[in-house]
Amino acid sequence: MNQRMSLTWIICAPLFIVFVLAASVFQQYLYDLNQEIDDAYADIQQQLERAEKVVTALDYTFTHNQRPAENILFKHSARVVANVCQIKPIDGLVLAQGLSSSFAVPKLDLSYMLIGDASLCDSKPSHDPSLQIKLSMAPILSFLHDMDEYIYGVHYVDSSGYIISSPDTISEKVTYQQIKDFISESPLWSHAIAAPNMIAVDGPYRSVIREQHEWLLTLILPVYRDADYQGLVAVDIGLRELLSRMPHLASRFDMIDLNEMAIPTFAYRPHKLTSEYADYHQVVFYKLDIQSELSNFLTEKSGNLLVVALVYLFLTGVLIYLNTRWDRQHYAQLAARDPMTGLLNRRGMESFLKGKRHSQYLAIAVLDIDDFKQINDAYGHDMGDRVICYIGEQIENHIRSSDAVARFGGEEFVVYVTAKEKEQITRIMQRIFDAVCRESPLILEPGFTISGGIEVVESTTDRSFEDLFKAADEKLYVAKTSGKNQLVY
Repeated sequence: MNQRMSLTWIICAPLFIVFVLAASVFQQYLYDLNQEIDDAYADIQQQLERAEKVVTALDYTFTHNQRPAENILFKHSARVVANVCQIKPIDGLVLAQGLSSSFAVPKLDLSYMLIGDASLCDSKPSHDPSLQIKLSMAPILSFLHDMDEYIYGVHYVDSSGYIISSPDTISEKVTYQQIKDFISESPLWSHAIAAPNMIAVDGPYRSVIREQHEWLLTLILPVYRDADYQGLVAVDIGLRELLSRMPHLASRFDMIDLNEMAIPTFAYRPHKLTSEYADYHQVVFYKLDIQSELSNFLTEKSGNLLVVALVYLFLTGVLIYLNTRWDRQHYAQLAARDPMTGLLNRRGMESFLKGKRHSQYLAIAVLDIDDFKQINDAYGHDMGDRVICYIGEQIENHIRSSDAVARFGGEEFVVYVTAKEKEQITRIMQRIFDAVCRESPLILEPGFTISGGIEVVESTTDRSFEDLFKAADEKLYVAKTSGKNQLVY
């Protein structure tokens, strides 16, 4: 790491990575959501196909059964309520007639009711063969109603003016006027008659003959006998149950009739219902609730988001650690470097030499600028600083990477050199001496010189840096007192 990171960078850099990870988690949530929506649509289509089979089976039964059962008698009760005749089985029992008790049909829980004009209660079903046929098939409506929880009601509507429905609770509070309106004015008739070979679909709508006014979807098929229109069979589907089969989803599904309204803007992934046997003009869509989805996302993906948060804390911790490490290194370098020249200082040189592996010979040289006080007095301290920096650069440029140079204060420089031969050390020091003196006029027009004392020893010599430095400094003194501008070994 080349420079210290700011606090803003430490906070924001991991945030970018965390944002990418969180976006990936959210993308996976959307993928899972879309998969579940697709599964829900497939389930809705499958349940509607089952309902289509129910209404088709009813249509076949009421179309082809043309005579009443002779051996089975349905025990029914009849009463008139508000000018409406209500006929339903007694306690849901079906008993065998004319057979021995060993062939008795077991008890069955039946729930259906025939409603119509009050005059129906004045006659017996046996007096009306058509009514007897329809009533003998009424238990089938009860059986089919119990097949699936989303089937709210199963009906046979006769053109003569009566309705058989299962369960019986559907019809208990229906008025005579509602029966008339339903049979004479209901759009179900026109829908069914317009396409007799295709299941007509009506809805969503609120049932007028239900106390709770549930939203329903109705599948209808007309019943014909010898090309004569007899009535229709219908299956009511409760949309609440049909569209709520994925309870773990945050938002809910809804359905509209394209003949009644356009797809709303908030509809997510709208799906038009299709069937080979039914004429659907309904669209199912996911009613996306952003707040609910966000809450569900945080709940379902809490584990993933916890990992993302831990990643953020980890990355932030790593950056803080790197910053702290950089600070330690930086301040350690400041403590080991001369602030003006950038060279090692005394502490830096001692640290450099600790554990240093030397060649056969090593040398400690102490170099000093001749007459530096006169330079400062004549040209000012700024020029003196330039001279010091110049000498530091020249020494660094003419030593190898295995060597080192330090400024110990004032105009005094200490050079460490190691080599296999003494002559190589002498050549290196002479090269430094010549370069400094030769190019000094570029800094100070009259030029200037340096003097130096050099202590060369074998690397196996057990002498401390302090001893070598002291010996080199004594030789510097000799160079200074014997004419300057020279190196003394």
